[in-house]
Amino acid sequence: MMKARLLQCTSNTQILKKLIIASVIVLGLFAVVVLAQPKSNTPTARLDSTKVKSGFESYPEAIRWYQAQDLETIQPASATISKVSYHARDAVLLVYFRSNPGKAYIFGNVPRDIWEDFNNAASKGHYFNSRIKNRFRFKLWEE
Repeated sequence: MMKARLLQCTSNTQILKKLIIASVIVLGLFAVVVLAQPKSNTPTARLDSTKVKSGFESYPEAIRWYQAQDLETIQPASATISKVSYHARDAVLLVYFRSNPGKAYIFGNVPRDIWEDFNNAASKGHYFNSRIKNRFRFKLWEE
């Protein structure tokens, strides 16, 4: 279906926009399915792929839609970290660094207590380095 839509495009700009939108959808599904593997065989609530909206008009629209799906976000007073978001249903943590604007590190299978401790830590950078970095699988995401 996506291939048919791509063939209907009349310009390279339209093709590029559709490829970006498709990449966002694939990245969102990757974070949901691959990175956020449950710790046990107990079923956990996941983002229902049948409810994923299709036909986004733009990349920012797709990002806003995904972020609105039960995402908790803080913008800490930190010299290193500009924003942190946690998607509780999928146990996905997104960390944005001041040194890398427009990019986020997506960490999968992050327990809620790690998010809560991170949120309450006096030093977000120190907590990240000691409790998250090198302990959870991640993927770099470029906005």
